[in-house]
Amino acid sequence: MWRLVPDTMRRSLPILLLLATAIGVVYGQVTSFEFIGYDDDVYVTENPHLVDGVGWEDIPAAFEAGMLTANWHPVTMLSLTLDTALFGLDAPGAFHATNLLLHLLATGLLFGALRSMTAREVESGLVAAAFGLHPLHVESVAWIAERKDVLAGVFWWGTTWLWVRSVHGGGRAARWGAWLSFALGLMAKPLLVTLPFTLLLFDVWPLRRRLGKALLVEKVPLFVMTGVGIAMTLFAQSRAGAVAALEVVPVAARLANALVSYRVYLEQTVWPVGLGVYYPHPTAAGQAPHSDLAVWGSLALLTALSAAAVWAWRRDQRAVLVGWLFYLGALVPMIGLVQVGQAAHSDRYMYIPLVGLMLAIVFPLGAWCRSRGRSVARGAAATGVVICVVWAVLSHEQASRWQDTRVLFEHTLRHTERNAVAHYNLACWLQEQGEVESAQQHFAAAYAIDPRHAGAAVNLGLTRVLAGEPEAGIALIEAGLAIEPDHVRGNLNLAIALAQQRSYARAQASLKQVLAHAGPRDHEERLRAYGLVPELALLRGDVAAAVRGYEAALAYAPRDRGILQRAVRHFSGSADPALRRSAFALSQDLEPADGMDPVPLLRLRAHAALAAGDRGAALAALEAAIVATDMRDVATLRRLHAERAQLLAAP
Repeated sequence: MWRLVPDTMRRSLPILLLLATAIGVVYGQVTSFEFIGYDDDVYVTENPHLVDGVGWEDIPAAFEAGMLTANWHPVTMLSLTLDTALFGLDAPGAFHATNLLLHLLATGLLFGALRSMTAREVESGLVAAAFGLHPLHVESVAWIAERKDVLAGVFWWGTTWLWVRSVHGGGRAARWGAWLSFALGLMAKPLLVTLPFTLLLFDVWPLRRRLGKALLVEKVPLFVMTGVGIAMTLFAQSRAGAVAALEVVPVAARLANALVSYRVYLEQTVWPVGLGVYYPHPTAAGQAPHSDLAVWGSLALLTALSAAAVWAWRRDQRAVLVGWLFYLGALVPMIGLVQVGQAAHSDRYMYIPLVGLMLAIVFPLGAWCRSRGRSVARGAAATGVVICVVWAVLSHEQASRWQDTRVLFEHTLRHTERNAVAHYNLACWLQEQGEVESAQQHFAAAYAIDPRHAGAAVNLGLTRVLAGEPEAGIALIEAGLAIEPDHVRGNLNLAIALAQQRSYARAQASLKQVLAHAGPRDHEERLRAYGLVPELALLRGDVAAAVRGYEAALAYAPRDRGILQRAVRHFSGSADPALRRSAFALSQDLEPADGMDPVPLLRLRAHAALAAGDRGAALAALEAAIVATDMRDVATLRRLHAERAQLLAAP
């Protein structure tokens, strides 16, 4: 049977198996990791289209531009939606496993594309190994929110492989397949906008096609799709307010950071240690701008390397210039000329561009070593394998830092300076875990670095309120709202703090701000505000406003148990017979959650029925409560029997 396998497959299969094994060893650990409290909530755990289950109606939501993620990548969102439908939100390991499988597929497609173009298994395998095992790619694989990266890798190399097939006579099916793959890739992550240009580079080397108008004409459909992808991306990012204005990040600062980032990526490629999830931009609060030495030194290095690549071209080493231009060009969408967010650079941005550097190094060295004899070639290949093993060890260690939010951000804080974003995100996670004192320290650190960080001020204020310092806490929350008046969580926190201080009118005004500005991801805040509005009205003695508040709350969340219970209690005690009847009707919707004691809800239903004048329904509810009560709970049983007897004895 093995003899029936084509020679190319017989030579390639061991390499593919070795790549898959190595990647599995490095990344198998991620299947036991948790969701990260940084963008995983936006994409998955707090995505309003996923948290309440998945249905067909959630598919159109994946195509919304900029509503949740300040981007347009429907294929990525559909992928996460499918994972949620298959595994649920209680299985983060399954989401991680999908990322790993996609990375494996992308690595295999890269190897196949290079093998088809160059007919060199060893060199193609080494480049694919660098792609699969380099520590700079850990972020793309181990971060569920970066599903878009691994999907983009699959479609990038799938498109390239299909395009090469079409060039080699694969026919119309291969060409149409490349177009489809490219379209899907653009809808996974817009970084594919540079792919048509890299295909032109591959035309030069290794395909060695004659440059001319025909090569541009054949790629017109790809360029048209590129234009659409750019337009949709800019629309989505502008709609979400994610694109920094020129007055925030001036052109000179963008150019300087771009030059330095190109150099930093080169350094991290060679020496990939001390990697973090976030590197603050030099224009961000609390950061020092790049020094002239760093900027001009970076420019000098890039110029020297470009000159060396041109020199190699003249020596007929085309791979060097092609790989170098691949690296420079593929990074253009992420290099910060159009500044999105406040990161100076990110490991994940090298997911595709790293391949360009490997092409510029591996293939020319391979050709040179083969010209020196078989022993030299074997020694060079062994050296390449050793380097990949070192990268694999470093990647395994780096991947372990993505096991949870605490480990990730504590590691990032050890390897970056004055990182307000890392302090803030770690503090948010600690606050959710109930570690209030530790959270307060990191919120304070973030606020000290960046006094314009509204979230840090708001949350630091809340920790002060919880620590028994309401006046200091309210002042901090108000300082945050002065920076960002529409901050939903800040207005909610302020309302709660003011209510504790019996400043009901101001608290009510803050709740109105919550309800006016809450977005798709602010369901919990909106729900909490709706629940607080009628309670504040009752504290002010405005019964009519309380009734209107409960009606509005029930209109928004008719099945919310907490709101229903409060509305039933309030309406049952009303002097208005219509409200008492409404209370009884609402009590019929009260159902206990799994594992919840049904007795309190049944007693509430009985009281509501009695207030509405329905003794039969009240008796039925009390008898159901008696049946549901644990026989060992003697006190509750006595109380229920007494209420039942009292009801039976009533005239």
